[in-house]
Amino acid sequence: MDQFLNEVKDSYVIFSMGEHRFGLSLEAVSEISGIDDVIVLEDAPANVLGIIRTRDKYIPVYNLIEKFKIPPIKDSEVKKRRIVTHFYNKSVAFEVEAVLGVELIHKEDIYPVPRFLKFDSNRHIKQIANKDEEVTLLLDENALIDEREYDEILSLISTILQKQ
Repeated sequence: MDQFLNEVKDSYVIFSMGEHRFGLSLEAVSEISGIDDVIVLEDAPANVLGIIRTRDKYIPVYNLIEKFKIPPIKDSEVKKRRIVTHFYNKSVAFEVEAVLGVELIHKEDIYPVPRFLKFDSNRHIKQIANKDEEVTLLLDENALIDEREYDEILSLISTILQKQ
């Protein structure tokens, strides 16, 4: 049982955006889905696509490609997906270009972000994995959205629901 729990702890949902590979801890991911209907929010920040309704709950949808300023792949074969996360009582869906799968990444394949690459603009990168010659940027789900931005979206959702 302990080995299973350790493997879950060391497992990541791997996804791509542009030419880059990213990973989110499997522990923070509640579901992966296709792109459903999004309720567009007026006056939302540029990287917020809107909200989705899942299990009688409204969840903000963030476009990580826009947030990270990554040039999107111009391939009609790209199957965008949403990764729904839950952390610190926050539920957020992140739209990405493609989900590649779930990978077990051992501690010996994970490295700290080099000091010369640490900037406020990329504080969401927690660690770097190098497994089988593939580099994956492991993200800190808690740093992807700041409190102010999250509260702003919740306020917009509340306003929309009151009008209905």
